[in-house]
Amino acid sequence: MKKLSVYEEQFRNAQDIETKTETFLGIASEMLGEIGELCQARRAQCSDAILAVIKDVVDRWERFCERVELPNQKHLVLELLQKGPKNGEFLYWEFVSKYPEKCFRHRHLAV
Repeated sequence: MKKLSVYEEQFRNAQDIETKTETFLGIASEMLGEIGELCQARRAQCSDAILAVIKDVVDRWERFCERVELPNQKHLVLELLQKGPKNGEFLYWEFVSKYPEKCFRHRHLAV
């Protein structure tokens, strides 16, 4: 797991808009991969423990977006989770149910 400062430097070192976009998406993908790493490291097996790991990664992603001044992209990791890995859709909806304030598209669930 990389530190946020490493991700930030990686993004800031990208020169043009195309490279920045590729780097940004690559970092999002790496952070999504950190979910599995953290689950293994924490021996997270129950759904609450897995959802806590996802929340930690989403929180890191949000901090990263703030640091690189792209706060409107905070939703990207959750969208990748929803569309990406096996069981991603299920995990996404479980996450939204538990942490509705984290889901920008589904904030109405918190009401």
